[in-house]
Amino acid sequence: MSGIRTGDNGQILDLSSELDRPLALDLDKYSPSTLDVYRFKNYDALFNGSDRPLTVTDYLKLIAKTEHDRFALETLGNAFTPFTFSIGTTPTQILPPNKTARGYLFMNPSQFLTGATLDTNMFVPAVRGAGTYTSAGINVQGLRTARFFLDITAAPATLSVNLQSQDPQTGNWATVQTDILGGVVATGTYYATVGEIGVDDFLRLQVVQTGAGANYSITMVNKEAFGAIVSAPGVFLGNANVIAGFGYPILGGQERRFWLLDNTPLYGVALAPTTLKVFQLQ
Repeated sequence: MSGIRTGDNGQILDLSSELDRPLALDLDKYSPSTLDVYRFKNYDALFNGSDRPLTVTDYLKLIAKTEHDRFALETLGNAFTPFTFSIGTTPTQILPPNKTARGYLFMNPSQFLTGATLDTNMFVPAVRGAGTYTSAGINVQGLRTARFFLDITAAPATLSVNLQSQDPQTGNWATVQTDILGGVVATGTYYATVGEIGVDDFLRLQVVQTGAGANYSITMVNKEAFGAIVSAPGVFLGNANVIAGFGYPILGGQERRFWLLDNTPLYGVALAPTTLKVFQLQ
């Protein structure tokens, strides 16, 4: 191979020493292979500003560290610390910044209601004249059935007790069951159950009385007949500006485990006020 070339100024250059060199040495000098270097990153070395292929020892260290972190997140030791936080509809700080990364378990527990009972005085004992009376509206959204006690100490001429339910759209009241106590007028204590009909969002009683001087009282008992699991409102985690629906979600009945990095405060916001349980795992 000729190594003679003419330069721009007409000078003859001898390049034979460069052209006759073995190809492998040429590649090694001018274009080092990057396949092995950049296919596998050494994650510790990246923080030191260097880069080299991972060795077997490096792999074992990474596997051991990953398994240690996973084990720490899956284990509740004797030293774990429980916390309970009230989360509202505006961002609430749950955890302040830590000096080191720590593992946490977050629980947004649901509630199991069984045998829940609500007793309400719809009409207190009083002497009443002829007319139509309505009780206050009672919130029965978390309950299923209703029954009523009527106690008459001075009899009216006639007495009709009607059950009414409120339309959530208009706020108007509709009569859903009429004369639930069968028009009783004699002194004594009477009982009636209306089941689930009319036990919607809000209910009230309407009493139509004729004759003056009647004295009576009416009490309502509401029950959750079968028990129920009530899902807690969703909680969303993030920074101080976290918004409900856009943070990291922990929905009712869910739990999540993860590491919180050092110097990182954690905030939470909920769709409705609720309680979040947090366990520090180490």
